[in-house]
Order: sequence, then C-alpha cells, then structure tokens
Amino acid sequence: PTTPPAHPGAARRPRSAAAPSGTPLPSVTTVGGGRVLDLRPGTGPVTALDTPAWRGAWRDAAGATARGETAGASLQEHLSAYLRLSRGVVRAPEDILVTAGVRDGLQLVLRVLGLARRRTLRVAVENPGYPALRRVVEATGHTALPVTVDHHGLDPAALPTGRWGGAGRWDVSAPPDVLVLTPGHQYPLGGTMPVSRRAELLAWAREHGAVVIEDDYDSELRHTGQPLPALGALDTARDTVVTLGSFAKVLGSSVGVGHLVAPDPLLPELIRAREDLGSPVSRVAQDAIARFMDAGEFQRHTARMRRSFRRRRSLVSDALADLPGVLVVPMAGGAHAVVEVPDEDAAVARARERGVLVSGIGEYWTGRARPAGRTQAASSSGGGLVLGLTARDEDLARGAAVLREVLGGIPGGGGQRAGAPTRDAR
Repeated sequence: PTTPPAHPGAARRPRSAAAPSGTPLPSVTTVGGGRVLDLRPGTGPVTALDTPAWRGAWRDAAGATARGETAGASLQEHLSAYLRLSRGVVRAPEDILVTAGVRDGLQLVLRVLGLARRRTLRVAVENPGYPALRRVVEATGHTALPVTVDHHGLDPAALPTGRWGGAGRWDVSAPPDVLVLTPGHQYPLGGTMPVSRRAELLAWAREHGAVVIEDDYDSELRHTGQPLPALGALDTARDTVVTLGSFAKVLGSSVGVGHLVAPDPLLPELIRAREDLGSPVSRVAQDAIARFMDAGEFQRHTARMRRSFRRRRSLVSDALADLPGVLVVPMAGGAHAVVEVPDEDAAVARARERGVLVSGIGEYWTGRARPAGRTQAASSSGGGLVLGLTARDEDLARGAAVLREVLGGIPGGGGQRAGAPTRDAR
C-alpha cells in the first residue's frame, strides 16, 4: 500500500498526484467547478474514526504523557493478545516491535539482514504487487526480483534456485535471500495462499536459507468466512518468518503505527537497531491506540469498517453488473476492488476525463510488463481497474455510475456508443 495502495502497512497513499508507477498525472479539468473524485486505493480518509471514543483516547493519552503517567496495558501487550487471538501468532509483548507501518518495518529488517550478510540482498517481490514495497527494497540499496503470481499468490516453483531447471535449460540465477509476500490477501489481485502452498514456501525458504517477510495486511477486513492464520503462525520453529502489520486500513494511514514480529535469530539485532535509530512512533500515539483497544473500541470500530467495506464492494458490483466484458472480481475481503475491463488504458483515461481517478492494474506490474494471461483478474480481458473502497458511499456511488457509462462506451464493454454524451459525476 503510495503510489497507489494503501496495503496494509505503511501510510499507503499515492505521492501527491502521482500514479502508482510514480508517473505524474496530467492535470484534470473539472466541469462546472465540480471536484474530482479520487477512487484510487489509499486516497480516502477513514471518516468513521471521527468518534468521541477515538478523540477521548488521544486526549487522555496526551494528558497522561504530560503528567508523566503510564497507561495500564502497553500497546505491545495489546498487540500480543491481538496477534495470538486473531492471527495465531504467539509472541510475548517484549518480542513485538512497534513500527511506523509496513514500509518502516520492511526497511528495518532489510537493514539488519544486509549488515548481517554483508552484501546486497536479492529480494523476491510479487509481480503484480504493491509498488511501495518494491521501492523500499531498491531505496535501501538491495535488488528487487519480480516474481509473477497466480491466483494463489507467489509460487515457490517460480523462484530461481541456481540448479538444473529442466526443459533443457540451466536455472543459474541465485535464489533470493528474502521473499516479500502478501499471503493473506495478495495485493492487488486479492487471492489467498492456501495452507499447502504456505507449507511448501516455508520449506523452500528453509532449504535456501531465505527469510520470508509477510505483509499481513487486510487480515481484519475479511468479508466472508474466517481468515487463515498468519504465515508466521506456521513458523513454529520461529526461525524463518517476519510478520509485518499496521493499522493503516482500519485507523487510516495518517495514524502511522504498525508492528513487527521477527524470527528469534533476528530479534536481538532488530531491537538493537530500533534502539540505535530511535522509535518513529510517539509515545502519545502508542498510548492512544492502547487505550482505544483497552476500551474495546478498536474491535467495535473494526467490525464497523468490515461491514462498511462489504457494503461498498456490493455497491460497486451492483453498479457495474451486466456489462459485457466487465467483472468485479470476487474477493473474500479487503478495502479495494479489482474490475476486469475490455480496455484498461481507455477506461482509466476516459474516467479521468470525466473527473474520476482510478488505478489501472498494469501500474502494479514491475516495468509495466503486462503479459497476456497475466493474472486471475484481467487474464482473458484487456486489463483491470483497481478502486479503493475508503471513499464516502455517495462519492463511490457517483464514481461507479460514471464508470458504468465509461465502460459501456468502450468496445467490448457493451451498452453505450463510444463518444455519446454522458452525465458527469461531479
């Protein structure tokens, strides 16, 4: 989650008006003084958080800090209980590092691993995947290795091994040192990695001495059924998986608080590095969230957000129903939607002309390499759109109505003749 997304993690917001790929967006001309509707992932505030309980938690935390008082249970204690109950990850409070989000946690881990191995790391990243994580890898001086995903996520069979690869060729590329994954809800395609593949991936990582960094975003926002435990829960030896998480999707990216759970061999160096660098998260912010959780308000707010995102996904699905060549891809949860469309570039451009900003799924591919059968969503079609679901209901409804008209006017999208006059959402 930024260039576009809001993943989990860190503050997932686009850089000002930049597309996920970092390409500046040309100016948008509004009609009649109306405003542009930005439906790209990570751009909308979590307005439902503006409650007396949330404001009170911050007020009490600020007052207690000014008086030199400490909260009852620390944020780490609350995180320990939360991870155990909802993600199956059992760690003592002192083993959990508070971060400023997923990107902060990722760069901390890469810093420690790079110093330990004394060389540039080879880091496998999902393709398509969250662009901000790939940029963190490159910004810390390491090498990102894009690995194509399928509808179950990253396939260990697609990773280089440095050994005979069969089919008359040698796979001479060295295996990656680190794998960065979103197994619970692959971003942006939305697939969930099954237990069998998770076990296979952990076995692969142990065989090749790799560290798996799990971005456990959207785990709280499951719409249907129960989420699988975090990948870190399968790491019973506590030697392979780093689990990163944040409050960005539920509490908003402006809160800037997350957590990191590390394998035992890495933990001492991570704690030392955090102490040397200092914490980027204020004591007031940590205390405020701890108080919010202690009062049970975090759980209630999360349940409200889950219902809200489920309702908004249905709103988009209903608005785009029955358009030939258009499909809102089924997902078990999350705060974004993927829509298969007959012509991705035309859809993004025409929506933008109408004052509605959406992301094209091609922006999530490294180097914009967009192979023909590239994904579960947008494999047989001309591409896909990625919409954030954090906008207000009325804005999302207006934007979806414009998208229906736009997609109906694209060859293969059915409905309206291209170029015919349409009603503007603004």
